[in-house]
Amino acid sequence: MRYLVFMFFVMSCFTAKAQSKAEAIRLQDSTYQSNIRKSRINGVYIPKDMTEALKELDELSPAESKTKLRLASEDVIAQKLHFGLGRWMAHNWNFDDGSRFSHFLTGMNLRYSEDMIDFMLRMYHRHLSNKPLDAEKTAAKYQEARDKKFQEEMKAKLGVDSVIIKKW
Repeated sequence: MRYLVFMFFVMSCFTAKAQSKAEAIRLQDSTYQSNIRKSRINGVYIPKDMTEALKELDELSPAESKTKLRLASEDVIAQKLHFGLGRWMAHNWNFDDGSRFSHFLTGMNLRYSEDMIDFMLRMYHRHLSNKPLDAEKTAAKYQEARDKKFQEEMKAKLGVDSVIIKKW
């Protein structure tokens, strides 16, 4: 009888934990679905695509800053502004919890906020420098790098040489 009571207790704990995890996923998904439809989150305008994002960054950035940004190299800008302008974009444009702009970037296979930040800093630098954006090609490089990293981790952890990666 004690064994039966103990098993019931254990099973109910696992069930409650599974239900709370499922509920958390559902709530997160509903927040995401709500956010991707909003043009403003916390009073901040959310661009709907790359053109609007670059226009918004142009309007928000002082001319002096844009000149400094344009004169530096793309790699330096991506590194130095990651925790400044990059974090501003991630926070205000809601990269982690979803927004219509993060949803746009996700559609380009940019799934990690760190990749979104780096990508957007590079796009803004190219925009200011009047260089071709090559957005799709650049986004594909981030996906390739993530796939390669995953393959290396699987090889190191499991000794697996190849893993089939299912695209989203």
